[in-house]
Amino acid sequence: MKSIIKLIVLFGIVCTLNTAKANLYKVENVQVAAERASALEAKEAALAEGQVVAFKRLITRLSPGSASQLPQMTEESVLPYVLGVSIENEKTTATKYMGSISVEFNPTAVKEFLNTEQVTYLKTQAPSLLVVPEYVVNGVTQTLEGTNPLYQALKEKRNFAPFYQAVVPNGTEEELRLTKQGTGAVATLLPTYGKEKVMILRLMHEGNDMWQISSSFYPSAGMNGQVVRKRFRFGSGDQKMAAAQMADAVFKDMENRWRSDRSSSLADKQTLYLRVPVDSLPEWLRLEQEMKTWTFFEEIALKGLFLPQILVEATYKGDEETIAQRLLEYGWRLNKDSTGNGATLVRVSAYE
Repeated sequence: MKSIIKLIVLFGIVCTLNTAKANLYKVENVQVAAERASALEAKEAALAEGQVVAFKRLITRLSPGSASQLPQMTEESVLPYVLGVSIENEKTTATKYMGSISVEFNPTAVKEFLNTEQVTYLKTQAPSLLVVPEYVVNGVTQTLEGTNPLYQALKEKRNFAPFYQAVVPNGTEEELRLTKQGTGAVATLLPTYGKEKVMILRLMHEGNDMWQISSSFYPSAGMNGQVVRKRFRFGSGDQKMAAAQMADAVFKDMENRWRSDRSSSLADKQTLYLRVPVDSLPEWLRLEQEMKTWTFFEEIALKGLFLPQILVEATYKGDEETIAQRLLEYGWRLNKDSTGNGATLVRVSAYE
């Protein structure tokens, strides 16, 4: 129980440092429940089980479809990956505990886990979106009006693009006024909804059964690959249902693009050329045995022995940040040089 309390305190500190941007490694609204001999034991069990559930959700978020190839995680095996737990709400009886929690995970540790399991995973969280749906018919643009089938479809669906944590404006008179002033004016609503980008989703009835749906973003930085333009053929049936299907197609396409462009490539091994200080050949032989236990390297090969240092070629998968962190755990600092794939390994002193 003490370890869980420490995690909750730590998580509170982390949250104060990371409130501006969506956290890829934070899983929210995890429902928990347990019954034990006492309320305290039930709470501890529920929080522990909730962390396992949150870890599974995280893996699904980072790498959909990979859960079946990963080892089954237990309450104990998940704990090393957890940075902190935050209780969102809770209710207790004498023997029961119910509530919901948020769990934040250690990115470096999770990446290392996925690299070890040879899983391709998402590296960058997609921005959260405030979606302003435009509907153009007969040359007239509607935004948050009730006659806009796209707006009605997205409002009704609520959780229409979870990957982007997307929401539509509530449709107040002030918001309607801002949408008529342009994208820059709409952007003033971003702090209100806690979103990072405005997405203009425009649906146009071209005539007969043809429709066009397209997207644009503000600010546009980093979003060029997310701009989508699609054409559909729909009969004159339920316009709201047609609008929902077209919007789903846009968001699915966007998510696929984001995952494709921003996932780690584990197919290609990366190489580091390491200079390591040694005083003698026996010292190198001892160091070689030590390095062979470093599972974060795929292969280590001696390239040259130039006392008082050696040159080693090390291949690895994943990201360099993880490699540097693991080396620190083994008592080595990775000092990169200007070549891009060269570095010196330096022993960390006991006083650092």
